[in-house]
Amino acid sequence: MAEWKNLRKIEATVTTFIILALLWQLSSNFMPYYLVPPLDRIFNEIMIALTRQYPHLISTLYRVLIGLVVAFSVGFILGILMGIFRRVESRVIPLVHFINGIPALSWILIIIIWLAETEARIITILMMINLPIFVYNTLDGVKGIPREPYTMVYSFRPTRRQLFMKLILPSVIPNVLTAWKAAIGLSVRVVLIAELVGATTGIGYMMFVNQSTFNMGGIIAWTLVLVGIALMLEYVIGRAESRFLGWRLAPTG
Repeated sequence: MAEWKNLRKIEATVTTFIILALLWQLSSNFMPYYLVPPLDRIFNEIMIALTRQYPHLISTLYRVLIGLVVAFSVGFILGILMGIFRRVESRVIPLVHFINGIPALSWILIIIIWLAETEARIITILMMINLPIFVYNTLDGVKGIPREPYTMVYSFRPTRRQLFMKLILPSVIPNVLTAWKAAIGLSVRVVLIAELVGATTGIGYMMFVNQSTFNMGGIIAWTLVLVGIALMLEYVIGRAESRFLGWRLAPTG
């Protein structure tokens, strides 16, 4: 039954995109190519992006991954410490709130002025924007652990390492994976603006080049490539979710 429902969802999704593609192709017959390029032109631009200009794709993917990993590493550690030690939380949480309140565009402009090296700029931007997401979700995961498991685990007199590995870490994994999903979507949007403003490589830069020549096909092609990167990363997180949280979907009877 579940497999049938999944097939129906896939069928509905494919049908929707086919209809949108047909409507786009139909509109291209009545609109200038620089406004609504035909599908074959967009496909050609995608092939150019993937075969000739792929270093830009790799640059963007590298920046997104490094930015996410750094933000996760710092945010996870801070969230754990804040969840365990109230004094740490009381002193760090105001700073996290402050960082979270700064708009993404402000971070981009500030860090571009502060840092001269392109990779350091964009990775720092992504780290600062995603840091609160990982901190908040990790902290909520630690605080959400019921008192009963704590009491049961403490009855065995665990070491700090055992307490972390057997209770805290398994409890925060769902929150961390949720944070990764949110951070991936945010990073894909922010990296585009960061590269548009402060880089000479990457997908954002290539979209700027295509915009300056009114190449709508190239803009759409690179947009689809960026969406593909986001879907690929979300698929990886989905697989990790199935691996670590498969018990939540297991039959109970």
